[in-house]
Amino acid sequence: MSSNGEISEIIAKYAPISLGSDLSDFTNNEKIAVEKLIAAGRIINRIYLRQKWKGNESLLEQLLSATPRDENAILFFNLMKGPWDRVDG
Repeated sequence: MSSNGEISEIIAKYAPISLGSDLSDFTNNEKIAVEKLIAAGRIINRIYLRQKWKGNESLLEQLLSATPRDENAILFFNLMKGPWDRVDG
C-alpha cells in the first residue's frame, strides 16, 4: 500500500457522495427484498475481493482491527478493492 501522503492525494481525487432512498411507500415484502439484495451485494463484494487478490480479505481485517485505525488506508482499500492504485497504476 502507498504511504499516507500518497493515499491522501489519491483519496482527494474522489468526491464523497451519499446514497439513500425513501422506502416509506414499500410494502414489508419489498423491504425484505431490499435487505436481501443488500446482503447479496455484500457476498458479491467478498467474492470480488477474493478474485482480485487472495490476500484482500486478510488485509481488510488487519486494517479494520488496527489500533489506531487508519481511516484513510481503509477508504483507499475500499475505493481500489485492494492495496494497489487501480486507476493510475
